[in-house]
Amino acid sequence: MRLASLFAVCFCVLLIGVASSWGESQSFDDAASAASAGWTGKDNTPAGGLGLDLGWSDSNIAGGTAGEAGGTITWRSPGIGYYADITGIALTQGEVLHAEGRLTIDSMVNPDGAFELGWFNESQGPGSWIPYYGGKPDFIGIRFAEPKEDPPVAGRAMLRVGASQSDERPEILTVGNDFLFTLDYDPHGDGPNVGKLALRIADAADPGTYTDVTLGGIAWDSENLMTLDAFGMLSCDILDQTRPGAEFYIDDLTYTATSSNSAMLPGDANNDGIVNDLDAVILAENWQGGPGKIWSQGDFNDDTYVNDIDATILAANWSTAAGGASVPEPGMIGLIIGGLFALLAYSNRRASRRA
Repeated sequence: MRLASLFAVCFCVLLIGVASSWGESQSFDDAASAASAGWTGKDNTPAGGLGLDLGWSDSNIAGGTAGEAGGTITWRSPGIGYYADITGIALTQGEVLHAEGRLTIDSMVNPDGAFELGWFNESQGPGSWIPYYGGKPDFIGIRFAEPKEDPPVAGRAMLRVGASQSDERPEILTVGNDFLFTLDYDPHGDGPNVGKLALRIADAADPGTYTDVTLGGIAWDSENLMTLDAFGMLSCDILDQTRPGAEFYIDDLTYTATSSNSAMLPGDANNDGIVNDLDAVILAENWQGGPGKIWSQGDFNDDTYVNDIDATILAANWSTAAGGASVPEPGMIGLIIGGLFALLAYSNRRASRRA
């Protein structure tokens, strides 16, 4: 019997599912609201018809209501520019990340045209960024590029974590069409400390028609994590300055913008908005682990260890949902803690038998 099922049956807990909360939302309805939410641009001043022009626009190219973010890429000078929400809060490679929204590539007429959308480290300095060649900044997200054909009729979506790129480069974005995208990064998606990044691109007119792209096997070290203090769009290539590179727009975004350690529900290891048996299993699997453990492995008090303190935090928030409370009675807390340790003992006995 799965440990999760055993734990749930032992306590007869009614699990309440709720929608996940992913932090910031931005509809770009007007420039002032976007700016007040932290969205700002850098190195976006075209010179002589060449340059970057990324920012807020009163257009409605990506769909939804009027007002969106985007613009054109033609030439990288003097540095690689961006338009992004500078959160000032350092997310890390060891946290669950999620983003979704609308996307349209209005034109892509340069074989070298490309742009990126995702989380990055703005503090590392855009003047030195050449992500296409594996340089700075730290980045987790999507790189959109044009197939090597002229004129192009479709766009590729490549996933990047740091300097890594996916080998999967399907031509999935028809120029001029509206799309819905969902981007998820799970730091343990391919095993402990081995992340996976997944992208879904769906037709906005027919969301049931979609393409999935994944990048897995992303090993990371808790002592040397990438840090990310911004989410948005940035140019990422040295482009042919003789003609435009690409024009693209995004709208109706929702994205992780706050460190899970401060924003997540105490005891909610998998950030699904409720503390339940799934979180108990994660804690059990990392029991007595550390140093180097993180929130998504059951370290709820940031001491880098998973122990009885974390078990108590989980028990105190058992069945609590994000945005609401369903806190167990004091007697139930003791019962949950006792059951959790019974679960741990069961897990240890199984491990001993295997040995």
